[in-house]
Amino acid sequence: MKIFTCFLTAAAALLLTCVPGFRNDALAAPDGGTKAFAPTRVYEEAGFTDVDPEAWYAQYVKTAYEYGLMDGRPGGVFDPGGELTVAEAVKLAATLHMIYHGKSLGFEPATPWYGAYTDAAIRWGVAEPLVSYTAPAARALLAELVGNALPPDVYAPISAEDDCSIPDVSPDERFGQSVYMLYRAGMLTGDPEYALFRPDATVTRAQAAAVAVRAAVPEYRVRPSPPEQFSADEIYSLRSGAVMQLDTYDAIGTHIRTGSAFFISSSGLAATSLHVLEYSEHVTATLADGSQREMVEVVAYDAGTDVAVIRVEGEGYDCLKLTRSGTLKPGASVFVISNHLGFSNSITQGVVSQPSRAVEGQDLVQFTAHISFGSGGAPLIDSHGFAVGIASGSFASGQSLNLAIPAEAVFPLVPKLYTPVAA
Repeated sequence: MKIFTCFLTAAAALLLTCVPGFRNDALAAPDGGTKAFAPTRVYEEAGFTDVDPEAWYAQYVKTAYEYGLMDGRPGGVFDPGGELTVAEAVKLAATLHMIYHGKSLGFEPATPWYGAYTDAAIRWGVAEPLVSYTAPAARALLAELVGNALPPDVYAPISAEDDCSIPDVSPDERFGQSVYMLYRAGMLTGDPEYALFRPDATVTRAQAAAVAVRAAVPEYRVRPSPPEQFSADEIYSLRSGAVMQLDTYDAIGTHIRTGSAFFISSSGLAATSLHVLEYSEHVTATLADGSQREMVEVVAYDAGTDVAVIRVEGEGYDCLKLTRSGTLKPGASVFVISNHLGFSNSITQGVVSQPSRAVEGQDLVQFTAHISFGSGGAPLIDSHGFAVGIASGSFASGQSLNLAIPAEAVFPLVPKLYTPVAA
């Protein structure tokens, strides 16, 4: 028997902003430190035809080129919006390490062109052997490589944010410490609205140039802005508009069950628990303002995690941003906005009991905010206003022993949503 009862009738971008004039002399290491980095060539000679002088990244591209940190691509372009490859990320980290320590590759690049850089990076302890060097580099990988490239003294903190202050990065993940080190050193910041790092998203060459320049030239570093914390009434005011009630019907129009869902994009994508949709032929969504919409389709689902992404007709919706449940700690405040027993847009508040509770082979978030029939598919929201889980069920004979599917289960179903929209 199942040890918990499912409610079958229920349910980026990094902001790369230059702050001229900032200096921190403590960033200079005894052997020369960041003073080892200096202009070695003239930017105007690069002749990049695709770098708008007014673009946010123009100064970063210029400095990255002048300091020998990055080159252009064939055809006289820099390709600022192009994806940085793993090979280019390794080369960038190896170049930072090489300039700082006054090293050389030992031999000239040949075929493949990146072979000398990857070999050197592995030899210097900057990188480990990787499976594919031609694939796009993830933001987490770039942070790890840059974090390995230079001594800790170079990453002296200019701010003191706590661990887990970046909502979608846990310091316990492999890359977590590197992200937090670069974050505190002013090389990475969260975007102003959501403060996310988006570790699995790819990196543009313009973004890579900004990170590299900040590593080499302290004047470009910025102080990150931690995400704001909200009270229960603020959570309700800011996030309840994204939550809807789902009513499902069979082929002859008989009502099956009521559940919850929440928008994850303004264009009508919404997340819910898959079991809410079980046996249904027709689904109606009642929005927070009382208006009704039709569910157009099930976009993607995962039966193993009981997650579904649906599309509701219309656009321009308020939406919730998802973040990793791994950033949660026991005792952290959480909220559920759902349709308890059909009472629409009800909010309950509680705490995280355990951020990762193994139940029948699945890791779930255990929390105390009350849920009941009609809550399945509702968002579990943290104090920053991010959805960290999807309400799923409760222990059959427990009090406030409630469970949610970690929000990251949605990421692979709609990967295009979780790419950065800004640097």
